[in-house]
Amino acid sequence: MLNHIGLKVRDLDASARFYNEVLAPLGYEQGYGDENVVGFGPKGAPALWLYADEKLAHSLVHLAFTASSRTAVDAFHKAGLQPDVLRCVPVRSGR
Repeated sequence: MLNHIGLKVRDLDASARFYNEVLAPLGYEQGYGDENVVGFGPKGAPALWLYADEKLAHSLVHLAFTASSRTAVDAFHKAGLQPDVLRCVPVRSGR
């Protein structure tokens, strides 16, 4: 049904590092990137686009990714919990 999705993120570099780590176990990679936008997806077919928006306060978005196996799901989850990956996600104060 969907061809692609675009999300605004406050810290594009940190978000790109996070998605690079967690999407790799699912077979997705960064296919395009510059200072304003980064695209992820299967090789040659980015479908998740991140757009820089430094003024963004917060975003309420739910994403679900397709995985080829339970092993891939477990690897995705494990990658997302690694300390270096968690440091990519900015922590907001005042919440």
